[in-house]
Amino acid sequence: MKRLAVITAILSIALTVSNASASTLTGFGDPIDAAALAGGTVIDFDSGPTGSYSSLTLLGVTFNDLDYTFRISSAYIGSYNTEGTYSLQNGDYDSTMTHRLRFDFASAVDAFGFNWGASDDTWLLSAFDSSNNLLDSLSIAPTQSSNSGDYFGIASSNISYATIVNQSGDNGDFIFLDDFTYKGQGGGGNGVIPEPTTMSLLGLGLLGLAKLRRKG
Repeated sequence: MKRLAVITAILSIALTVSNASASTLTGFGDPIDAAALAGGTVIDFDSGPTGSYSSLTLLGVTFNDLDYTFRISSAYIGSYNTEGTYSLQNGDYDSTMTHRLRFDFASAVDAFGFNWGASDDTWLLSAFDSSNNLLDSLSIAPTQSSNSGDYFGIASSNISYATIVNQSGDNGDFIFLDDFTYKGQGGGGNGVIPEPTTMSLLGLGLLGLAKLRRKG
């Protein structure tokens, strides 16, 4: 029983430290300039198909519209924090405008972010693991006509998917999303690299278990 209590305590502390590593990303410019996204994969929508979709997979990310459809278009390009020729937009300015988007990653990632523009409402960005546990969330205030390169994202280990949801219900809100950037676990690979603090705790735990075994 004593050994079980020690193991439980060690795992609890390690998991708490690991989950505490989640953080939000905000800034101006290109998302890849953020330290957490440096060297990541950039989806600029310029080489992908244009048109309207309810779901579209590009470079390991599936973009899903949970209400209607979004479009890949060159409309208003160069404005509202967009770059290049095309960006992801939420269709026509009417009652069928996107209210919820979901981003599914082919493999778990450590961080993601994107340029975001034109919003008149507050949107909530949330990241989840494969068990649907909330890792972190970020409330994004209206960016309106800003063209300063506003980007937003979340950094946390084991991000399986993310959502961005209009907090004003079913109100129409024209939005733009561009330069979607993500970084795979361990800097692009599929291997998970535990944080130094977590590694230290696990090491101490194993040492403690070894001492208990010798005493037994």
